[in-house]
Amino acid sequence: MSYVVSTFALLVISITMLCRANDLRWRDQWKWRFRLVGFILSGAMPLGIIGMEWATKVWPSPYEVAFRLGLMFVFVTTPYLPPWWRFIGMGERDEAS
Repeated sequence: MSYVVSTFALLVISITMLCRANDLRWRDQWKWRFRLVGFILSGAMPLGIIGMEWATKVWPSPYEVAFRLGLMFVFVTTPYLPPWWRFIGMGERDEAS
């Protein structure tokens, strides 16, 4: 069961990082380009971990699952992060729609 919880947490982390990268792609300065690369790598690494765990059938320990859940909660509650549907839908929607 730990692999399901861990996979969910890593998917949330990956989506959050890739959404943040999508937010930065409109910036042109070097510091924003470095941040963009960092967000892309931070979003790709959890996907690699998921693939490695499912391919080798080596599941995380309870401590690793707790760490990944903690990271997920940190990334989900990041201040000033707009909701995911603004990035996924590529539009400015309000809360009512």
